Amino acid sequence: MKSKINFVFLTHYYFPMNLNKHVRKPEYFDKLIEHRTDAFFVVDEHGFVLYASPTVNKLFGFDPETLIGKSALEYIHPDDHHAARLRQSVLLVYPGNRVTADYRIRNVHNEFVWMECIFNNMINISQVNGVMVQMREISERKSFELQLEESEERFRIFMNNAPGAAWIRDEHGKYVFMNEAFQQMTNRKMADLIGKTYDAIFPDKAENIRDTDKLCLDYGKSVEYLDRLSSSDGIERDWVIHKFPLPQSNGKVFIGAFAFDYTKILRADQSIRESESRFRHIFDHSPDALFIEDENGVILEANAKAGDLQGVPVSSLIGANMLDLVPENRKAEIKDIHSKFYSGQISKYSACVWMKDGKEIPVDLRASFIQHKGKKALLFSLREK
Repeated sequence: MKSKINFVFLTHYYFPMNLNKHVRKPEYFDKLIEHRTDAFFVVDEHGFVLYASPTVNKLFGFDPETLIGKSALEYIHPDDHHAARLRQSVLLVYPGNRVTADYRIRNVHNEFVWMECIFNNMINISQVNGVMVQMREISERKSFELQLEESEERFRIFMNNAPGAAWIRDEHGKYVFMNEAFQQMTNRKMADLIGKTYDAIFPDKAENIRDTDKLCLDYGKSVEYLDRLSSSDGIERDWVIHKFPLPQSNGKVFIGAFAFDYTKILRADQSIRESESRFRHIFDHSPDALFIEDENGVILEANAKAGDLQGVPVSSLIGANMLDLVPENRKAEIKDIHSKFYSGQISKYSACVWMKDGKEIPVDLRASFIQHKGKKALLFSLREK
């Protein structure tokens, strides 16, 4: 069975005329609206056209007479049919009901044009006995709205994939936007956050939030600080919070913010410091003489035992070249050995150390690669025989 739908095109005019099932078109009504850019229709309770104004030809290219008796649903985009049926059922509940909706309407070239459709249930008025419909083209406005929707959707997807929590609060401190990471950070759903103030969400942080907001707004610049929050798992986490003023078109200024979980970085940094401290302790108290040298043989670090072995203060070794510590007649040999160590050809060697007074001390020399301040270096261990 063919599905039928009622359409009412609302107008602000009252028509002292008789539009009945035989569809008599009032000429004076045509004259009244012929200079308007809107299209006017009257459809019956089943959605069949009883009347179409002359402006239909200007907007859609149809001869108004050819539309009489046709179902209005035939001219609505298929994707809009479901919404149209729902609105039609609401419209017909009571006489006098008014409904406004945007639909894509087909023109004579089978192209769909966005129209704002205003429906007014006037079935109880004997002079009309139908649904009045007023249409105006809104293609430009709709294009802008669709672009805005796409832009907002891109913004939502982008923010939900951001590496940190993000939120926006209005001038009263109420949250108007937050991404998924912020919801995870607070262990709350968006419905429990939108419209709430910061003192309701973070009562123990309210004073600090208020003060940093004031700095941000008073100076019109971003503010960055560290804060610690307890997560839902009871673990305290450190956050880097970056706030910035967010001017609105109405002259008001909102607060935008990002927060990044800094806990892992802080812990990693602490672990590095602890590791470096342990290395330094072992390095300084090693029973072997230790040197750290670069590719060219420049001494980058040396421990106390290395100074004792050379018979000089450790400070005089740092920055010196290892070739400066050997006799002139052995420099070429030692340079070649050092090159083999650095190229990985050898990792140990029996050699000698020459003290400042010229005394020669036999040593077992071992080497391994390490990173020193981000660069490749050799760690030499010298043990007296």
